[in-house]
Amino acid sequence: MAVEFHHLSSKVQKNEQRTSLLQTLCEQLRQENSELRKKMEEDLQYRNGDLELLRQENLKLKELVTLSGAGETAAESEGSQNQRRCGERGNCQR
Repeated sequence: MAVEFHHLSSKVQKNEQRTSLLQTLCEQLRQENSELRKKMEEDLQYRNGDLELLRQENLKLKELVTLSGAGETAAESEGSQNQRRCGERGNCQR
């Protein structure tokens, strides 16, 4: 009976050591996950900020292209009207 008790006591001690080791590993993993989560959230905020800057830049570029395109269209329209007038008169100077 004493041998059996000693055997079971030894198993309990090994299990306690394993449990302690696993608890330590779990705590280390929790800390690592927490640090990674914090870093990921910071990176996400930077990324979102960069995306917002790119959106603003794209809007400005679209406005410039739209304004530029409208200006070119007006200039082309004026140029074609001048060509028609010259064609009707037959005396355009360039």
